[in-house]
Formats: sequence, C-alpha cells, structure tokens
Amino acid sequence: MQLDKQNDDEKAAPPNTKSSESNLKTFLQYSALLLALITALLSLIGWTYGTSYLAAWNLPERLFPLTREGAIFGGFCQLLLVIVQKLPLVAKLSLLLPVVMVATLITCYRPFMGWLNDRLVNFFKPLKGQIETNETHDGIMDTLSFVASGVGVSFVCVIGVTLLLLWTDGQAKDKVIKERKAILTDAPGRPPSARLYVKNESKTFDIYSGYMINVSATHAALYSKDKGMVILPVSSITRVEVADQGENEK
Repeated sequence: MQLDKQNDDEKAAPPNTKSSESNLKTFLQYSALLLALITALLSLIGWTYGTSYLAAWNLPERLFPLTREGAIFGGFCQLLLVIVQKLPLVAKLSLLLPVVMVATLITCYRPFMGWLNDRLVNFFKPLKGQIETNETHDGIMDTLSFVASGVGVSFVCVIGVTLLLLWTDGQAKDKVIKERKAILTDAPGRPPSARLYVKNESKTFDIYSGYMINVSATHAALYSKDKGMVILPVSSITRVEVADQGENEK
C-alpha cells in the first residue's frame, strides 16, 4: 500500500520546471552576449571602412560623421564581401581555430600531465599551511586547460579581426582609387554627378559642378577635375541637380 501511494504521489507531482527555466535563461544570456559581440564587430568593420574612405578623399571625419546604423550596415556589407571574395581565407581561419584548441589540449594534458603536476606540487610546497586550497591536481589541470584554450581562441580571434580590418581598410582605399581614376578618365564607375546652387553674399548663386562624394547633415563634398574637392555647408545650398545613372555613365 505504501509503495502504491508513493507511486501515486510521484505521478501527481507537478513537473519540475526549474531546470527548463534555467536552461532557457542560460540560452537567452548567451544569445544576448553573442548578439552584442556580433553587433560590435559589424560596427567596428563599418567604422573602419567609413573612416578609411573619408581619409582617402582627405575629408574631415568631424564634418562627415558616421551614424551607428550606417556603420553596422556597412560592416555587414563588408563581411558579406569577405565571405564571397575571400572564402579560402575564411576557411583557413575556421580550420586554424580547432587546430589551436586541440594543440592546447594536447599540451596541457598527456603526455605532459605528469611532468606539469610534479612541477606544480613542488611550486606550491612552500605555501602549504599558509593558504587553503581545495583543488586537486586534476582540478588545477582543468583550470589550466580552460585558461590555455581561452588564450588560444582569443589569439585566433584577434588575428582574424585584425586581418579583416586590414582588408576592409584596403577595400576603402581601392574604391577611392577606382573612383578618382574613373573621374579623370570619364570611365564607368564614377560617383553621381551633381550641380549645386549656393547662395553668396551678393544674394546671387554660385554654381558648383562635379561628382558627389559624400553628404552629411551639415556638409556636402563635391569633387571636380578643375577645382578638386570642395566642401560646402548644406545650409547655403538652395538647389541640387543630380544626373541620373545613365547620363552619368556616358
């Protein structure tokens, strides 16, 4: 009777939801951390591309600041270009990560486990009785393995991000070189041509014609073969005429 009653109580007991809630909470925490890291990486890539593009055109960053959304979107586009154009490089970096992790584990465990255990015991002998330690040798090895793996993964990530930023910087400079060459030779691939009507002190208009390089909330950058780069305040521009893409390619 007692056994039957115990079985009935187990069947009637509500399911344990604490474990599922804990797993969901852990999943959400790691998802939020991963999303924050990805957003930061995209923003860094986009910021690198934008500042390199402005520097190549000798445009001051304070007059053409990058928005947060623009930096993230630009970083996303650059990351797609890396995957499409540099797939062998991405594959090599992806293979290098597990190789470093495996090498780290081999180094920290056998065949060097016994040797390293002896060195650790000899190292901590003078501290015996002065500090309390509850970790066994295996615990110490597990900690060292975790730290070494973390260092290896961090090293690979730093190298990968550095190479990605260098490639992004080169992409921005190459784009400026191609645009400048296309402008000078009237070849396809030029920025959109525009004509700006700017107010002057005599209450008339000065006309600036050239290629629109960049526009911010306060300034516009126009490049022409004769005058070079001209930066005009947006508040003084009364009219803008932009040629369509077909006319610009002629």
